[in-house]
Amino acid sequence: MKHKILLSLVAVLLTALSTQAQTFQSGDLYYKITSDTTVEVTSSQNSWSPANYPGLTTATIPETVTYNDTTYFVTSIGSDAFYRCTYLTSVTIPNSVTSIGVRAFWGCSSLTPITIPNSVTSIEDEAFRGCSSFTSLTIPNSVTTIGYSAFYGCSALTSLTIPNSVTSIENQAFYGCSSLTSITIPNSVTSIGDREFADCFSLASITIPNSVTSIGSDAFYRCSSLTSLTLPNSVTSIGKEAFRGCSSLTSLTIPNSVTSIGVGAFYECSSLTSITIPDSVTSIKDQTFQNCSSLTSVTISNSVTSIGNWAFQHCSSLTSLTIPNSVTSIGNWAFYCCSSLTSITIPNSVTYIGGYAFGHCTSLTSITIPNSVTSIVIGAFYDCSSLTSVILPNSVTSIGGNAFSDCVQLTSITCEANTPPSCNISSNNHSFKNIPANCTIKVPCGCLEAYSTAPWYNYQLTNIPPLSLQVQPSSESLGSTTIDQDVDCDSTAIVSATANYGYHFVQWSDSITDNPRTIKLTKDTLLTAEFARNNYQITTSYTGNGMTQGDTVVLYQDTITLSALADYGWEFSGWEDGNTDNPRVVVATEDKDYKAIFVRQQFSLTAIAENGVVDGVGTFAYEDTCQLTATPNTGYHFVQWSDGVTDNPRSLVLTQDTMFTAEFAKNYSGQCGDSLYWSYDTTTISITGSGAMYNYSDSLMPWYLFRDSITAVEMVNTATTIGDNAFANCSKLNKLTISEGIESVGANAFMGCTQLTNITCHPIIPPYAVTSSFENYDTYLRVPCSSKSQYMADAVWGQFKYIECIEEETDIESVESESSEQSVRKIYRDGHIYILRDDEEYSILGQKL
Repeated sequence: MKHKILLSLVAVLLTALSTQAQTFQSGDLYYKITSDTTVEVTSSQNSWSPANYPGLTTATIPETVTYNDTTYFVTSIGSDAFYRCTYLTSVTIPNSVTSIGVRAFWGCSSLTPITIPNSVTSIEDEAFRGCSSFTSLTIPNSVTTIGYSAFYGCSALTSLTIPNSVTSIENQAFYGCSSLTSITIPNSVTSIGDREFADCFSLASITIPNSVTSIGSDAFYRCSSLTSLTLPNSVTSIGKEAFRGCSSLTSLTIPNSVTSIGVGAFYECSSLTSITIPDSVTSIKDQTFQNCSSLTSVTISNSVTSIGNWAFQHCSSLTSLTIPNSVTSIGNWAFYCCSSLTSITIPNSVTYIGGYAFGHCTSLTSITIPNSVTSIVIGAFYDCSSLTSVILPNSVTSIGGNAFSDCVQLTSITCEANTPPSCNISSNNHSFKNIPANCTIKVPCGCLEAYSTAPWYNYQLTNIPPLSLQVQPSSESLGSTTIDQDVDCDSTAIVSATANYGYHFVQWSDSITDNPRTIKLTKDTLLTAEFARNNYQITTSYTGNGMTQGDTVVLYQDTITLSALADYGWEFSGWEDGNTDNPRVVVATEDKDYKAIFVRQQFSLTAIAENGVVDGVGTFAYEDTCQLTATPNTGYHFVQWSDGVTDNPRSLVLTQDTMFTAEFAKNYSGQCGDSLYWSYDTTTISITGSGAMYNYSDSLMPWYLFRDSITAVEMVNTATTIGDNAFANCSKLNKLTISEGIESVGANAFMGCTQLTNITCHPIIPPYAVTSSFENYDTYLRVPCSSKSQYMADAVWGQFKYIECIEEETDIESVESESSEQSVRKIYRDGHIYILRDDEEYSILGQKL
């Protein structure tokens, strides 16, 4: 069973392959089956032939064709389909076609412009090559690739639009489109291929987008109508002979993005007048500007290291050229026949000058050969017919054949080498062939004999005159130089250099560092002493707490900024030399240390005290220990500081500006004797405890704040004295009870108590008192009945106008008041009758007691 299925599949496959290989004719055209549903237009022959579709002048390709009852879509025009149909003038291509194959219309020289439908995505290699009657063509937006030589030789094509859909244009795509005048390359294209626009003789304008990164070899070869071109910054390489033969090109900007310029890139650009080689290019390759006969100005960047063979050959308008120090070699024939070149400076970086490099530079009058060159090779300065003198540096060891041949005005050669360089003396390519017989060879002192035995004998030999030695400083502001004696050939001298303050000697201009220096003169010599600024060490230090910045090594007279940063609690006071700038700019003139002085910062300690005073405030240095003491005013006591601390006195270490508030409170009780205490309740002072009361001054009694509101004073029996000034000036005091234990009443104890009219004194023995103890004696004094006579006999107590006995109160009667709100009663006490009205006491006569 498995074998039968396999055989069936093979049969189906063979049938399909056989079907796809079939070619059939429908109408005028032939078709090849490419799948079960598609065909392509194919040739009428099995091989290329001029007779393909012979006599066919027009062709209309249908969208579909039917063969053997099967309908097929025509999807492509196959390879060689209309190859060399020289009579074909028009073709109609349907929308079903997606590709135009290789050589599809090759050599259709009578074919006029056709419409390529939007269905086509690719135009294959050589598709329209040799369609020389094409005048215009629109490529639809569907096309993404244009193949190799696709429009090669379409010599009548004048305009062409390439859509943005095209991403690839292969090499030679428009080669030989000699009538094409302008073209815009879309942003979708990234490279211009080899020979892409070669021999487009009429191309005068082309726009290259920023998407293009490379220009291929011969890309614009012989585009002789192109006058100017701007390459975008995206381009990194220009291929070999890319612009060769662009004879009308007068200006070209090479962007810095370009890193490579190919061999002969601008060969025969005979109208090009100036060019700048960007910094990105490292070499000028062979023949790059050969035969650029109008080139007058060339700027070579410092990135270039080599100039290739024939690079500027026949640039006959080039008058001067500066070769940068980066160049190390100049190739063969590099400047050959630059007949307008009058002078050239070859830098010390060049180690090789190629054969005939400056040959036939007939206007060249002078040239300096650097010390880096060791050999003057064959024909290097051949036929420089205006050259009158040349200096060969002491590095030169050989001179090649024809090196200075035909330099017919060369009358002076200075050879600085002590050993005569070797040279060619054969008659055909003598190094100095045809130079004047009177040419003088100037050689170093002491070398005449050596040169006379060398092949130089044909010329006049002499020492290099005038054998002078000069020394000078690079600048008089930096130092000075001296020579110890005059010198002549073969003599020696000592030269020395003295630096000015702040500078030091570095070397002489010939890189010798000896100072003083002994020198033997072999040629005119000018030595320049080179000086440099001294390095000075600038350091910083400090006293106290902080840090400094600015330590460095700087050159003489350079400025440096120093700064000082104090630690917390310290402050910058100044520099040790008295300067107070911070930061501070100093000029380096010597090795020096700058010391910063830090001192402790001063902080203020302040205090607010209401109802008291605070001692210890003021200005103190950082971390000083301070002590605050809060003293309350009379009648107050210290409670706490504003930060909650209750220590008094209080010690603290100052670290910042600090302010405290001392909080005080009124005294409502307290100590008034060693064992005696007082308290205040609204209007009454109560004395408790035992023993003697303290004596006070007029305003320091502890209840001082209540003097204007005290109306009564009560004491316990265990108190023994009433102190001096104890209740002085209690102006509302009207009731006083002196306890039994009181032994004395101090001076001024009740002085100023003008309202004191009710005094009850319980001691059996009259307490000691003085006249000033009381203010008002015209009032009642109640005393124990048993002691009344003693009181009356006492010198002080006896002064009271009314002295009565202390007896128990007895109500006599109640008296109704006219007002129900008033309470009135009559009492008998101490032998007297009193009236009590609303708790106020009056005598029987109505006097308020």
